[in-house]
Amino acid sequence: MKQLVRQMYSKKNVYSQIPELIFRFSDLLSDEIYIDLKHCVDSFAGNLKWTVFENFYGKKTRNYSLVPEKLYLMNKQLYEENQVMGADKYFTENEYKEICEKSVADIPALCEYIQQNFQWKESYNQS
Repeated sequence: MKQLVRQMYSKKNVYSQIPELIFRFSDLLSDEIYIDLKHCVDSFAGNLKWTVFENFYGKKTRNYSLVPEKLYLMNKQLYEENQVMGADKYFTENEYKEICEKSVADIPALCEYIQQNFQWKESYNQS
């Protein structure tokens, strides 16, 4: 797995961005791994609903994001409308802060949930 060289969120200022993990697995693995990871993340019951999706931009390199679902829906809408806007401008101030706070609070449990529920399959290895 490779991760974008960027922190998921800032511990010094949790309101600087909504937490987002941008990553990709080896190109030698099948796409099934992303589908299974998405199902695992979608089944997590935390303060917020979380999801995994293929980023809308950067078609040269396929990256995926693990984010609160509200951030995915924002990105999807803005992409479809060909608009660029930061989450801090898209959401109301209160909603933005609430998403930041709840998502930061979810991260430890989400990490543990993935570790306990996402099972590696040999079928991920492409022949």
